[in-house]
Amino acid sequence: MKHGIFALFENLENDEKKSFKEAFKTIKFIEKLGFNEAWISEHHFNSFSLTSSPVALAAYALAKTKSLKIGVAGFILPAYDTLRLASDIANLEAISGGRLITGFAKGSFPIIDKVQGRDPNLNRKIMLEKLDELNLMFDELNITPKVSKPQFYMASVHDESLGFAARRGYPILASIRSSIDDVLSIKERYKKIAGFYPKMGLIRAINIGQNQAKSSLEANKAISFFFKAMTGAQNEDTFEMVKGSEYEKLRNEFFDPKLLQKFAITGDVKECKKQVLELVKVTKIDHILLKPAALSYKRHKEILKDYARKIMPYV
Repeated sequence: MKHGIFALFENLENDEKKSFKEAFKTIKFIEKLGFNEAWISEHHFNSFSLTSSPVALAAYALAKTKSLKIGVAGFILPAYDTLRLASDIANLEAISGGRLITGFAKGSFPIIDKVQGRDPNLNRKIMLEKLDELNLMFDELNITPKVSKPQFYMASVHDESLGFAARRGYPILASIRSSIDDVLSIKERYKKIAGFYPKMGLIRAINIGQNQAKSSLEANKAISFFFKAMTGAQNEDTFEMVKGSEYEKLRNEFFDPKLLQKFAITGDVKECKKQVLELVKVTKIDHILLKPAALSYKRHKEILKDYARKIMPYV
């Protein structure tokens, strides 16, 4: 069982320089606590989640850690030149001694497609084609530096994407809004194609507090803030491009705060431990990626410290 965090590089105080500093401090902190992984998101035109260059962020995180694996969840593949990305991945893998993990997604924000002049309805097709290109470069061509291909994860559970992953044996990353039933369904759909269950990671919001009431209240405030930031409620100019569109509706549904709150792990240590153990027992996931649900990096560290010392040893 692998324990990690899902790092959004949250700009919690509207201070980008401080946010980068605190996010990297948190990554170094969890390595000392015994966590296995830190996964970095990719978001663009977003002043809240400062992850517009996951390659640069992963490179710095790998340089500042010794044993922690660093993942990207996931590269928005339609936006990339595959030769450039394959070269970046190979270099990071070589420099880090094999500590890079790579996840891939089609992207859920049409702003990128508008900027690049791409039909968002083609993104899944493009993603899968580019994944085959990456496989070709690592498996058959002389991509340099020459390294063993890092593990590829599929950060999409659409039938077509899941089938693609199952036929190639890729592990799956399930989103923060996936229910236990969703996870079990994903595993069964994968097995029908592959003949075996996938290795699987699941992202979960978490808040460990003094009691259930205080923990839930703090988590709900953080999730509400997250929803407003990720859906453009701050009235940023870039979000004006999709207002009133089907994409705005889909984005709002994806970041639905009620779902995020429903599936969050909250309570005191005893209650959170119970929830984590039940989650792992029922789903048999291989990775749990924690997103602390709090509005300061100080609280993020407190939550992760409690998890590492009082829950992780029992999972």
